Amino acid sequence: MDIKVVYALRDQQWLTSLSVPELTTLEDAIQLSHILDHVPQHEKAQLVFGINGKVRPHHTKLNQGDRVEIYRPRLVNPKEQRRQRA
Repeated sequence: MDIKVVYALRDQQWLTSLSVPELTTLEDAIQLSHILDHVPQHEKAQLVFGINGKVRPHHTKLNQGDRVEIYRPRLVNPKEQRRQRA
């Protein structure tokens, strides 16, 4: 199966295309991508993972064409941010 693994900061992005065997999990894909090598150790515990824009558990099996995403924690609640701008 062909998948993509992505992680983005404000000023830098990582996108890796991988060919993985069937029954590969979300966690397997993240490890195979080596993208977390670019994340400081103290931030790794705060990361959340998803597939195609939806947060998913680590054991979720991937499908052909899935986009595995690594999400950073939100620093500000989006509703609060909109309220402050208004």
